[in-house]
Amino acid sequence: HRATLHDGTPVAVKVQRPNIVTMVNADLGILRQVSQSIERVNQDARTVDLTGIVEEFGDGVRRELDYHNEAYHARRLNDNMKTQAGVQVCGVYPEYSATKVLTMQFVRGVKITNAQAIDDAGIDRQDLGRRFMRAFLKQVMVDGFFHGDPHPGNLLVDTETGTLTFIDLGLVGVLDGAKRMDLVDLVLSLYQKDAASIADVLLRLSRRLRPVDLVAYRADMENLVQQYVIYGSGGTLSAVMARLFGLLQEHGLRLDRQLTLALKAISQCE
Repeated sequence: HRATLHDGTPVAVKVQRPNIVTMVNADLGILRQVSQSIERVNQDARTVDLTGIVEEFGDGVRRELDYHNEAYHARRLNDNMKTQAGVQVCGVYPEYSATKVLTMQFVRGVKITNAQAIDDAGIDRQDLGRRFMRAFLKQVMVDGFFHGDPHPGNLLVDTETGTLTFIDLGLVGVLDGAKRMDLVDLVLSLYQKDAASIADVLLRLSRRLRPVDLVAYRADMENLVQQYVIYGSGGTLSAVMARLFGLLQEHGLRLDRQLTLALKAISQCE
């Protein structure tokens, strides 16, 4: 909702819907029961730990329902972005926020994908793209604290100043130093189109849900790299990531949750 502070400052106020926590907990309970029922009759569901995936999803949803968390995320990310020219994070007003109410800076702008509006405003799209990717890679690779859902609706460009603003910090990712180095290893291996290194890195970063046929796993990885990385029939990083995640699942491997979120977010940025 649009609102105005007593001093005339325009703000946006996010108000939690009544009884939403009760409704979400009920829905998550149903999902848990369904996943447990499926696991009792389906080996594949047990292999991928379907109930564990549902629990992990539920934990994330519950965290997003406490707006104190979102306010903290926004303030921390904003501090990290202060060194990035032309980039900011939507400000919050802690004194006007609580668990169910979040008062934020009112951000004017268009979606980062609105090329026509950006061109009409005389903003250099190449420069905008570089600023965006530089800021996001700093979040992931340097700070280890990143926006977990950078879709176009969460990236607004002020057509008067060209400033890019990240909004909606309900979902963030956190990578410690070791995980950031692991991610660098994976990206470097992809860049070098080295199937053996990609296979090794992903094997190191994944949890084995069942015994893994390493010969078959490495052969499938070689085929994937040939088709989607070297000869590029997949076209985009997101297509490559989707194939990699599918290959891991086929071989009973699950990548670390935060690294999965980071790769998903990087694919969105692309």
